[in-house]
Amino acid sequence: MEIARAVPFGQSAFQNVYLADDADTPERKLRYVLLQLDQRLSALKANEFARRRLDVKLRRVQLKLADAEGLDREELQIDADELEHGVVRQAKLIEDCEIEIKTFEAMLEQLLRELPEINRERFEQAERGYWTQRFIAKARREVALLGAPGLDTLGVLEQLGLEVRRDGDALLICGADTKLKLGGSDG
Repeated sequence: MEIARAVPFGQSAFQNVYLADDADTPERKLRYVLLQLDQRLSALKANEFARRRLDVKLRRVQLKLADAEGLDREELQIDADELEHGVVRQAKLIEDCEIEIKTFEAMLEQLLRELPEINRERFEQAERGYWTQRFIAKARREVALLGAPGLDTLGVLEQLGLEVRRDGDALLICGADTKLKLGGSDG
């Protein structure tokens, strides 16, 4: 079906670029892009191998079909039709992988231009900022929805070295680089 070529069976480029990542730091975005690229490259290889296997099986069935007669021929023709369908489907999956790979490669190139040299040590240093931002955002959502952050959120904030205490009817989150008031009249 030709229309299927126009619609991604995986994620759309828009989804990959704008919606699929929850990275709050450039290092986390780099990690996200590298993981997605690795998954797509692995999927591409798996689909290419599957396609090659289908091609071999189809050729084998076609050789047998040339000499077959009667019900054997009918059954072999069904096998050939099924394998041809599989070849077409694999081609679509391969094409989708290639499109997604191009999207992630472009994202990677952009990130590498924006980021100073990245190494494991720098990535690990950026993790504190990422997790602090993530759990402060979670605490904000919980205060807005529930009136207070959950105990698990408070526990993680404290593990990150942040002090969490009441300030009147608000919650105050304080750390070396952080002072945030959640809820209360100033909100």
